[in-house]
Amino acid sequence: MTDRLSNLLHDAASTLDAPSLSADTAMTQGRRLRQRRRARTALAGAVAVVLVAVGASVATQALTGGDDAVSPADQVGYEQHGAWALGNQVHVGNHTVKVSGKSPLAIPIGYTAVGALVGVVDLATDDDRSSIMLVTPDGTTRQLGKLGEIGSDPGSSVIVYARATSEPDTWELVALDLASGAKRTVGTPWQAKQAPQLSMSGDLVVYDRGHLMVTVDWRTGETGRLPQAPGKEIGMTITQSFGHGGYLSAPLQTEPTDVWHLRGLPDGDLLGSFPSNGDSWVQMSPDGRFVMTGGNGSVTVYATGSEKATPLELAGSVSDYGWTPDGHVVGAKASHVEVCDPTDGSCENVGELDGDRLEVARGAFDTDPMAGG
Repeated sequence: MTDRLSNLLHDAASTLDAPSLSADTAMTQGRRLRQRRRARTALAGAVAVVLVAVGASVATQALTGGDDAVSPADQVGYEQHGAWALGNQVHVGNHTVKVSGKSPLAIPIGYTAVGALVGVVDLATDDDRSSIMLVTPDGTTRQLGKLGEIGSDPGSSVIVYARATSEPDTWELVALDLASGAKRTVGTPWQAKQAPQLSMSGDLVVYDRGHLMVTVDWRTGETGRLPQAPGKEIGMTITQSFGHGGYLSAPLQTEPTDVWHLRGLPDGDLLGSFPSNGDSWVQMSPDGRFVMTGGNGSVTVYATGSEKATPLELAGSVSDYGWTPDGHVVGAKASHVEVCDPTDGSCENVGELDGDRLEVARGAFDTDPMAGG
């Protein structure tokens, strides 16, 4: 079915697309998943948050031809409602899917042009590695296996992951097209004790290699280095994600920072500044059009193009919320799940919590710059 996926352009409001998903960053530690997100090691004593905006948003993607084509309604549902999970139930657009296992835990970890990537861990077993499942906009599922760290792009059917080679402590990148099934290695192998965290920006893959931020074009294999941000800008860490929209960094080593800088790729030019509002967490939407910051129990979304601020009627920290592929915000409010429009702040009730913990797909890497260890 996904072999016939046709990517259509988003409307004129869409510009850039985002995230970088690291599957095992979100999933491999089982019961410790949430704690791991809040305890990242800083480079040079400070962690900069770098988030992605990748590809072009596709609010009207559709499969063409055949009785099994994804309907426009399902595709729009996927783009605007995204993916969220409660226990063993994953909600993708207009559909709900149950994951199997004695005690399964499902966490949406990112978006592709053909559907949402969901990490699943069975808490009843000793294996805390995540098994990756693709859920298409019409609710069809496909098991992808235990791929480890993953980079994905909501505007692309290709994902990239790191695979161990036959040599000890040696890794290589693999590009897998979820639409065609084509798979091939990217670039040259390298030595490391563990797989790196990956990000994708269209054809560009960014990852840590010997404490250097390395880029590689998954189509051509051409490699490069990410430039160091000017002055004292905190930007070079091992827990970053990148995208077409650029990356976010803290301009000074202050605790906490009072502003986030959006810098472009690949040159690091300053594209915009956004107040932190007191929260040490920050996120960029999957389509790269919005930045979410918070503080004092409130959440605000900023348009990256105009820096227009839209307060949301959501409480808590930025770390409690996620995104849909087209930049809507997903999170819990009281006893139900809400999806909020980033342009006017209006919210829609899309489900009940029923006592389960809500897990959402974050459009970008949500590192806490104040965490250590």
